[in-house]
Amino acid sequence: MASSRLETVKLQLLAVRVLRALKPLYSYRELAKLVGLPPSMLCRYTRGITIPSPEHAKRIVECVLEEGRLREIILRKLDVKEGYIDTRSIFSDSSMLSLVSAYLAKKYGNAKVTKVLVPEARGIPLATAIALELDAQLVIARRVKDNPYEDYVESIALDNTYNPIYFYVPRKHISYKDRVLIVDDLVESGQTLRALLTIVEHCKAKLVGIFILVAIGSAWRKNLNVNAPMEAILELSRPLARNR
Repeated sequence: MASSRLETVKLQLLAVRVLRALKPLYSYRELAKLVGLPPSMLCRYTRGITIPSPEHAKRIVECVLEEGRLREIILRKLDVKEGYIDTRSIFSDSSMLSLVSAYLAKKYGNAKVTKVLVPEARGIPLATAIALELDAQLVIARRVKDNPYEDYVESIALDNTYNPIYFYVPRKHISYKDRVLIVDDLVESGQTLRALLTIVEHCKAKLVGIFILVAIGSAWRKNLNVNAPMEAILELSRPLARNR
């Protein structure tokens, strides 16, 4: 009974967080159309004057935290121009980080993720938010061995000019007992993700899934070919110059 009550309270608080994350992007009238609740009621929820009922909280979360809706929200916020994409507008906004991490919590909340693995790049803030939401530990695949006394697992990826990029994870940070979610902000060839998968496989950990914010093209799916869920919120068909 206590556990059920706790889950209900978590859902109500999640609904408030979701509304607050959306408010900079949508008017109350737009939010009302989105979730089917009066603007005045949503205003009270967003300002913390009242807390959504369990029924309203469920409606808000289910309406907003579904893949198509999140894609629309990301597009509103993401800086995408001809030949250029910049994910910093997402990672510098705590509301957006909260929204995406809430989506992942809804998706992987029952998967018992113990580690969130991310390459050393701009995806670290997102992976941090997701790890906090899932109550998991964050593991960063660094590009250098920053501790000469540490035993590392090493993996190699190739950049766009086929130069090797090395990734290192302390061996003690991932074990066969772990359930790992891999997170990255941007993928095209899938080389970096392949390197992270090699680390997970070497440690004999369980891969729970792969989550990417933005994917370019479809080659990355073919290059990975893993028996685990792979999801990109936003998929773009044409190559873009990346500012990472």
